[in-house]
Amino acid sequence: MKRKIMLGATAGLIGALAIVGAAFAQEGPGDSGPGDSIKDRVAEILGIDRETLDSAMKTARDWNRDANQEERLAVLVEQEVITQAQAGEIDAWQDARPEVIDELKGLGAGKGNGIMPPVDENAVEARLTALVEQE
Repeated sequence: MKRKIMLGATAGLIGALAIVGAAFAQEGPGDSGPGDSIKDRVAEILGIDRETLDSAMKTARDWNRDANQEERLAVLVEQEVITQAQAGEIDAWQDARPEVIDELKGLGAGKGNGIMPPVDENAVEARLTALVEQE
């Protein structure tokens, strides 16, 4: 009797989790996230448009990434893992790297394994076509 109750409860729990999982799976990568409404509100409070806010956020992220990289390189130089000249070369390489690399990372991020969104091949192709046309 106890075993039947446990099996029934387990089956019910699995069914409920399947329904919840299906509901979350309905949200596609194009859906806006909870951060979008917050960003819209912040832009409104600051009296700027959303594009200006997004641009400022990107600039701040870039500065933060650069500062973190400089810090990591300084530690590697201090630990004598790399030389100061090598740190300078890494820094120069990072500065010379095309920005499109970061954009393409987001477009072709996953394989649809539940961890990353599936690759949007149309978005990748469209972005590459736009870049070729710019040249």
